[in-house]
Order: sequence, then C-alpha cells, then structure tokens
Amino acid sequence: MDISERLSLNRNFINYSYRDEMIADGIENCIIAVHNFDPAKSSKPFSYFTQIIWFAFLRRIAKEKTQAYVKYKSYQNMSDMGELFKGDDAGVKINIDNEFMDEAVKSFEESKKKKDAKAKAKRTKKGLEAFMEDETDAAEKAIDEDTLKELHYSEEDAVEKD
Repeated sequence: MDISERLSLNRNFINYSYRDEMIADGIENCIIAVHNFDPAKSSKPFSYFTQIIWFAFLRRIAKEKTQAYVKYKSYQNMSDMGELFKGDDAGVKINIDNEFMDEAVKSFEESKKKKDAKAKAKRTKKGLEAFMEDETDAAEKAIDEDTLKELHYSEEDAVEKD
C-alpha cells in the first residue's frame, strides 16, 4: 500500500483528480499478481510491485480519458440536437462552447486514429488471406517481369528496324 501511495506522489501522477482510484487499482493488481512473483527469477519484489502499480496507474488514466471523451462527446451531440437544459428549469448549466472540451475530444479522436492505423499496419494476415496475398504478389511480380521483357524486346526491335 505504501508503494502505491508513494508512487501516486510521483510527478507523473500527482495532479490527477482520481489519484485515489489509481491507488486502489494498484493495490488490487498487486494482490492479484502476488502469487506470480518468483524469487528464483528476481530478488527484488519492490521493483516487481512498482511496475505492476505503474501500469495499473496508466490503465486508470486511459480509462478516465475514455470516460471523459464519452461524456464530452455526448454533451456535444446533445447540444447539436438541442436537448440540453438551459439551466432555468433544472438548475444545471453546461458550457458547450468550451475550448477544453473540444480540444479533449479532438486529441482523443486523433490518438485513436493513430492507434488504429498502427494496429492495422501491424496486423498480420492469417490462413487463406496470407496465401491469397502471396499468390497475388507472385502474379503481379510475374506480370511485371513479363511486361519488362516485352518492353525490352520491343526496344530491340525498334533499334533493329532503324
């Protein structure tokens, strides 16, 4: 518990409003993974649990960013449809023209596109897709070689005619 508490005071995590949830996630993950620690492989349990807590914190931050994105995006969609209360009847006022909200939505969507593009590029084709792609590549290569040979022969013919 002390490791999680002290790590939350690190400059990377100190300014988050959900530090308590981060600490709780870190402790929970340590309890789950305590039986996986093998003293034969490492004699440093402190570093093992610190890494577990660190990645728990990163997962919590990602979850909170996703939740904030959903919240802000729903506010924007509701304002587009005109369904938000103006504050007179419900006592709630939401500033939809908030630049922070727009920037948060924009940055989340951009990072999502980058991750998807990276995952798509990394994704390997399996089974029939890979076989068909190999066949297509081989056929295209053969066509390219035949085209080059035809061009080469047609150039030789043109030179002989002159």
